[in-house]
Amino acid sequence: MIEIFMVIIETLILIVALLFTILIYKVYTKMKKIHTIISINSIELERMKELAIGKDDLLSKIEQKINGMHTVISTQLVKGIMKSSKEK
Repeated sequence: MIEIFMVIIETLILIVALLFTILIYKVYTKMKKIHTIISINSIELERMKELAIGKDDLLSKIEQKINGMHTVISTQLVKGIMKSSKEK
């Protein structure tokens, strides 16, 4: 009689262990999928960041050219004003 209970208890323990193993495997696979998604998203973010930095560099160059043209125009205006005031 006791042997039957021991066999039943051992069987229950094996079933519970098997269920925990299956549960842990399912959690592991879901975490692996989430990690893959996060990795892909972080790679895409890095690419977007690199593109944004490249655009910032381009915008910075354009801004420098505009500032340079503004300086040239301002200098020419001042020279023109000085020249016209000397002529009077």
